[in-house]
Amino acid sequence: MQKTIKIKSEKRQSNHIVEIYEFDGKNITGGFFEKAAHRREDHYLFIVQERGESSIMLDFTQVLLNAESMLCIAPGQVHYPVAASKDTLAWLIAVDVHLLEDSSQTLINEHYFDYKSKSLDPKQTILLKQCINLIKELQENNILVKNNFQVELSLLRAFTGLFCSFFDEAGYTKLSRPLWLSSQFKLLLQTHFKNYKTVSDYAAFLHVSPAYLNEAVKTATGVTVSSWIKQVVLTEAKRLLFATDMSVKEIAFSIGYDDPAYFIRYFSKNTGTSPLVFRNNTLKSPV
Repeated sequence: MQKTIKIKSEKRQSNHIVEIYEFDGKNITGGFFEKAAHRREDHYLFIVQERGESSIMLDFTQVLLNAESMLCIAPGQVHYPVAASKDTLAWLIAVDVHLLEDSSQTLINEHYFDYKSKSLDPKQTILLKQCINLIKELQENNILVKNNFQVELSLLRAFTGLFCSFFDEAGYTKLSRPLWLSSQFKLLLQTHFKNYKTVSDYAAFLHVSPAYLNEAVKTATGVTVSSWIKQVVLTEAKRLLFATDMSVKEIAFSIGYDDPAYFIRYFSKNTGTSPLVFRNNTLKSPV
């Protein structure tokens, strides 16, 4: 029986610090993928789509990518590909967590639950593609370069810096006090949601009052701290219901509920269906 969601580690096929994959829709029969079990990555996956149309199921939300668009899948998110047109051409860049600068991780975490791709203009696509090509050329001709690791790291950070800059519509890199608190709260929430589930818990972490934290997060994101906590808890519960064979009782315990009956009521109230009905309906879904 599967008791955890499969974690896909980026096993290095070489001594390079980053792996780059080219995706060509011509290789997909009929344009659709067979439904696969959700999986987590232990690294960031940056996607730059040059042409065509494709879709990915990301935490039970179908994300569409069109020509000249981009998407970042963060560690912990679960996903599988759904479909791609024959003319799709995309680049997938896998980056270990420790190689991504803190500012880039902060920005990506701000968009963790957006579940949508970002359109690029032609010049932005060209710049990202140039970075990708430089990294590929370095990897293919690494004997010609001294201090290869540092050069590859510099090129990688040029790519991720451009990627995050193009993604940063809301100006999160210039954090106001509410945006900073919201960002810190989200980081804490992703790490501690199994043990801490109240506004007061996170206010104590951040040394502010519950009322001030709630006001700051609502100003920055449009929703309350409690709503964020609920979203994170329910998303993880759905992941486990879909991708593992754990019982509802085991899932309740794993996400911090000592009373499975309370968890069932909480899940049913906030999703409109019981955990078991959600599991059965999702598994029967064609996508």
